[in-house]
Amino acid sequence: MEIVNAFDGLAPPSASTCATSSSSALPCNVFINHRGPDVKHKLATDIYNALHSMGLNVFLDSHDLHLGDFFPSELQQALSSSSLHVAIFSPTYAKSPWCLAELSFMLKTGTPIIPIFYRVQPEDLRHLKGIYADSFSEYEKKGRYIDKLEEWKKALRDVSFYKGESVNNEEEERRVLKNIVNRVLEVTNIVPLKLTKYPVGLEELVADFEMTVSQFTQLLEELKFKVNHQPFNNIEQGKNILSNYLRSVPVFIVLDDVDHPEQLEALLPAKDSLARESLVIVTTQDKDVLRPSPILGYEDLVENFVNVSNGLPLSLKVVGAQLYGRFNKDLWKELSHKISRILPSDIINRLRISYDALDREEKQMFLDVSCFFIGQDKMTATAVWEGSGWSGQWGWESLVNKCLVDLDNNNKIKMHDHLRDLGRDIARTLSPYRLWSPDQFMDISKQEEIRGIILNTATDDVHKFPGSLWQRSMWLCGFKIPYELKVFVVGEKYGNYLHIAKSSRELTLLSCTGLPQRNLPSWMSLKNLRVLELHGCHNIAGLWKDGVEAPVELRVLIISSCWKLQSIPKSIGYLKNLKKISLSHCAVKSLPEEFCSLQSLEHLQLKYCDTLSSLPSCFGHLTDLRHLDLSYCKALKMLPDSCKHLTLLQHFDLEGCQSLTLQ
Repeated sequence: MEIVNAFDGLAPPSASTCATSSSSALPCNVFINHRGPDVKHKLATDIYNALHSMGLNVFLDSHDLHLGDFFPSELQQALSSSSLHVAIFSPTYAKSPWCLAELSFMLKTGTPIIPIFYRVQPEDLRHLKGIYADSFSEYEKKGRYIDKLEEWKKALRDVSFYKGESVNNEEEERRVLKNIVNRVLEVTNIVPLKLTKYPVGLEELVADFEMTVSQFTQLLEELKFKVNHQPFNNIEQGKNILSNYLRSVPVFIVLDDVDHPEQLEALLPAKDSLARESLVIVTTQDKDVLRPSPILGYEDLVENFVNVSNGLPLSLKVVGAQLYGRFNKDLWKELSHKISRILPSDIINRLRISYDALDREEKQMFLDVSCFFIGQDKMTATAVWEGSGWSGQWGWESLVNKCLVDLDNNNKIKMHDHLRDLGRDIARTLSPYRLWSPDQFMDISKQEEIRGIILNTATDDVHKFPGSLWQRSMWLCGFKIPYELKVFVVGEKYGNYLHIAKSSRELTLLSCTGLPQRNLPSWMSLKNLRVLELHGCHNIAGLWKDGVEAPVELRVLIISSCWKLQSIPKSIGYLKNLKKISLSHCAVKSLPEEFCSLQSLEHLQLKYCDTLSSLPSCFGHLTDLRHLDLSYCKALKMLPDSCKHLTLLQHFDLEGCQSLTLQ
């Protein structure tokens, strides 16, 4: 193949610019292409350490290359076997012919590349500006690599159009590090170390855990299975590394005298994905090691406690402490019944301790979930948080790792009822206030800061609060919605109250159901809007005026059952950060060409758009698409040829497209 000659004619690399891995027998997960003097002791090493700690096999020159070493075949092997390439373009990047050769090779492999523009701009690569132009002028002046210069220029130009990250200061460097780790984990499908789901009785298991780690490390050393000559930091890292290795070759494994189930979990992390020719023999003197074994005689009671606590680790730990050493089934049943009726005060206190341990942003996110986002898409919540100036993705992961939130099977946010009640109790007493129940209006003064309001029949207790109470509360309080209002949910029958948000200029989420208007009001500020939802707005015929009012910061657009909506404004092309669009049960006939400019779009649903007959010819430019649902687009006749460029698609639904012809 042509790519094996990518490094012909180059001098051996120095230890500071490029390297090969002479000791790694593992497939390489991530290859970091970079210019050593610029970023080796900064961003490149930070990325390496973060990914390596999660069990990924990461190729970075500083760990294996010594002056004079030169193994181009192994370098090409590392590049070819990588699941992902990270290219860091720094000011002196183009001065290194090895960096340029690696980049050219990376593009030819077809492996995904995440570019990081470190104190440079994509235009510097695209048009060879500044020091990049100087570097190529120097090559030409000295007559070096003349036969490769055009290839390298094209490689720089091509990668400059890739979606990447930009770093211009240290603060952005920390943000980019988090983003890169998340994107790498998504592509490589590696699960990071997470808090165990039921951390009950950990103190008693420490000895067994340490023994498992010791046996695991001993086995690896006996197999002479070492990675970059570095010790394993935790058992999860070792499991990820061993899992990668066991997938790559048929293996014969003997585990002798196993006496604890966790030894099997640690030593066979990839047992479900071993090569078919593999053989595993396990010997044990205790057959119960090979199957779960609940407490003898208490199986049903234990299961009942898990159910009434919904598996909440903190609740289970407190209950376990209460029952420790008390083998009285009547007592267990009594406490189980009590928990099912009311949460004991010591559990509430324990949950409050978890809340108090959060930082300021995480506390606000926790309260948002408990009041607004249960049952919502995670992307909606993180978009609102980022619109509030918070680290949405990072905060979400922190809440998940602390077992305070989770996702259900439909990828919707869920929260244990106890935690929800705790959050709402706190939210009733803290500013900025979150109003989700009509009785709250009577307790809030006009001057209070309000973060969000839900006017929704679904949240009203119709027996205590008849629908008219909303109106009475508004008039009695003389309510003025503040400038800082972030979240506004207008339910069915409350469309005429949309004007109460007139003074707000910081809305990040607007959700409307059953609006009687034909268009969104012209006075409504959309400039900071991150999430827009319109449900059952049967009179809506247009969204916003082209150009002037486009919500350019929008991340999520959801429109359902808006039967008179026949067109999407061309200015949708300005929404460069839009990640999710869901149009269902709408009368849209076509999408504008500008739609194809949405380079960040990951999720597109056009379900039950019966009148949609075609897609733009440039539809394949949506190269970040992961989810595409065209089901029951009955008038859709064909897909554009450019769809072949949608290489990242993970879900593609064409069910019910009865007029579609595939060529």
